[in-house]
Amino acid sequence: MKLKSDSFGRLAIYTDGNDTPLTNPTTSFSRLKFHSDLEYINIVSVIRGSVTLPARAANGRYTQTHDGPAHGRSGIPFVMGFLNMGGTNVAFAGSVPVFVASGTTRLLSLGASNSRLLFHEQTVCSGGAGVSALGVSYTVYVTDEVL
Repeated sequence: MKLKSDSFGRLAIYTDGNDTPLTNPTTSFSRLKFHSDLEYINIVSVIRGSVTLPARAANGRYTQTHDGPAHGRSGIPFVMGFLNMGGTNVAFAGSVPVFVASGTTRLLSLGASNSRLLFHEQTVCSGGAGVSALGVSYTVYVTDEVL
């Protein structure tokens, strides 16, 4: 691993080999760990909480967007996070299965509006039983990147 700067004020951290990651960082991403000329997303706040998905009746398809807390940014920020599922952190990326059993599947995805976090639920209950309400704990990182 190298930590190196040059006479132009650039600083880079990269794996051993030639100095291309310092002089031309966009051609050497596989070796690059950090470069001062590149812009990085910054996390400006962390929001922890839980969202409760309501009970659903048997033999139905349900889609609902649940409002979360305010994120405090102007515009729609890029957000990322994870869910805590039975003590295990699961990346909150795409549609995450939060419940799967006996013909029922519940998926949850993360989003944001210009004022708050959004949690989009998709539930399919096939078969003779509905599903109880479900609380899901989350940690969301709000970034400085406005979409």
